[in-house]
Amino acid sequence: MASLKENISQERAINTIYGPVIIVSCPGSGKTTTLVRRIHRMLEEGIRPENILMVTFGAMAAEDMNKRYSKMYGGNPGICFKTIHALCLDILINEKRLTREEKPLSQRERIDILCEELERFDGAGNVYDMAVSLLPEIDRCRAYDIPAGEFVPSSCEKGTFVKIISKYEDSKKRIKRIDFEDMLTMCRDLLRTSPEVLGKWQQRYQFIQVDEYQDTSRVQRDILYMLAGDKANLCVVGDDDQSIYRFRGADNSIMMHFEEDFKEKGVQKILMSINYRSAQKIVDMADACIKHNLTRFSKDFISERGRDGVTGEADYRTYSSWDAEMKGVVSRIRQRHADGVAYKDMAILCRTNKQADLPIHILTSENIPFQTTENIMSLYDIWMFSDIKAYTELSMGKDVQRNMQRVLNRPNRYINPEVVKDLEFDTAPMIDAVEYKKKNRDAWKYTATVNAINDWLSTLGPGKITEDTPTEELFRRLCGKGTIQYDNYIRQVAKVRRKDERELMETFEALKADAVRHGTVGKWLAYAERTIERVRIQNRNKSKNKDGVVLTTMHKSKGQEWDTVFIIGATDSVIPGRQFTSREDLEEERRVLYVAMTRAQNALYISAKKDDESRFMSETKKALNEKYAPIVRKKLAGAPVSHRLYGKGKVVGYTQDRIAISFGGDMKKFVFPDVFVEGHMEYL
Repeated sequence: MASLKENISQERAINTIYGPVIIVSCPGSGKTTTLVRRIHRMLEEGIRPENILMVTFGAMAAEDMNKRYSKMYGGNPGICFKTIHALCLDILINEKRLTREEKPLSQRERIDILCEELERFDGAGNVYDMAVSLLPEIDRCRAYDIPAGEFVPSSCEKGTFVKIISKYEDSKKRIKRIDFEDMLTMCRDLLRTSPEVLGKWQQRYQFIQVDEYQDTSRVQRDILYMLAGDKANLCVVGDDDQSIYRFRGADNSIMMHFEEDFKEKGVQKILMSINYRSAQKIVDMADACIKHNLTRFSKDFISERGRDGVTGEADYRTYSSWDAEMKGVVSRIRQRHADGVAYKDMAILCRTNKQADLPIHILTSENIPFQTTENIMSLYDIWMFSDIKAYTELSMGKDVQRNMQRVLNRPNRYINPEVVKDLEFDTAPMIDAVEYKKKNRDAWKYTATVNAINDWLSTLGPGKITEDTPTEELFRRLCGKGTIQYDNYIRQVAKVRRKDERELMETFEALKADAVRHGTVGKWLAYAERTIERVRIQNRNKSKNKDGVVLTTMHKSKGQEWDTVFIIGATDSVIPGRQFTSREDLEEERRVLYVAMTRAQNALYISAKKDDESRFMSETKKALNEKYAPIVRKKLAGAPVSHRLYGKGKVVGYTQDRIAISFGGDMKKFVFPDVFVEGHMEYL
């Protein structure tokens, strides 16, 4: 009966081809097939293929949908499958606002422009890392049409952001290049100001479908609405609960307001609420998580497989440490593999690629094959390690000029890099080189600079560190009064880049703990180099090993599915991270976790450290308990109960915090009323 109900909603979507339509789909609901069939239904109605536009979120999705249509119906007769960016580029080229030779700046080129500007800013830390953080914020500022001075960045101070975005725009004008966001705004402005051009493209694309509409930006919305025109043959499909690209400019309120925007045109809303992918317990857990969001469409989330009796596994456990958590993950990977699940059908999902270091280490040591879908980072790929290594090698006399230039103003010593270029690394020549400060208007900096040089050279000067130096001694010389005060530099970076100071200090402490574990500076640096090389090899070969456990981020997992999914590090310092404080931030983070949960088909294992449990998992645990526990809360001993896993049973008795139930002679005990046993979730 469930299949019939879902078929009814799919058929309604397929056959509703005129006017504005919004299809709200849940994960695994078969929306792509529905959209392809809807396109074919248009052709059966006599609509010309060249008048149909299918807008997808990414180029790969456009290609996949085109291939799916061709496979189902024997070829593409001329239907346009494009991303919004490719569509805008086509319009601009056809209207001679761009030439085909004017390629938009690549991501790499944009990062290079920002890096060049960031080199001039104190406290940038790793300029490449900061540039990568800044780019989506620049795009978000423009996508939301917010003046730079009114935008509140999270990657740096507001004043720094205004300067950087201004320099970025100047650089584009100087080299006469545009970026992908420019393409959108140029196309929108062209359609707004030229009725003739707009009419031409409205005539061309009379029926428009948009996939992943929850990830639409305001500029994209304006373009789509203008193209749809008065006829408004616009069908949008998406899941507001899977809107996870707010940091790029996506605005899920656009989907929420679609009905209001087209109310005079008679919007038809269709819910596709049955999931064909995940077993019952996985759907239950994901649903219990996402329902804590306030800004969302009210909807049911139903497991078709659950209605067929497939419960699957959805388990949440806490561990005393990261090492213990990873050992638990490995144990379950081995068990699932022994049960017949291929390694490639399992995935470990991290919130960011920086979390991947420990899984890589333990999977490698346990000889479990793995694959990655993107470049991953280790603890030794971050700017802090590069700084500490530079200080250490400089003291050892290695690569003096390069290392001196790197750490010269980390922390800021007010030294012009040019005055120490090719200079010997020693106290007297360095102080002589800054004598000019006595005579200029910043003479006050001379004393600060001399003091900083003396502290530096007395603690980490030539020969102060050797390969046999204990790593504890190295870190003692890095922080605190009378040292180089690298901890002050970390605070400076936190302030300039609007980072959580505690988080940066925790990273520093993690480096220190790992260093101390290796005893001496030489052994630690050798281990770090091996780790860097191992990650480098993995990144280089990431597309070659297709038979291993998939290691990827939650964002990258969207649109994919695996038999078994492990979500690691479900803590309040990871998801949501400490930088996410507003309700909008927290709801987006909860959606990220929801997306990760719904990638699982048969088994979902979530884990965290005991002392930093994610508030999302606390909420989810409580919601599941409230959903299932009440059936026993008021039952007396001997009363019959029904458990969704163990079937019919009888209450045996209570203690202060536990309930004992007999299921056909099989005794089970549950924590009462929280229904939480041995660190993992049980349903009652």
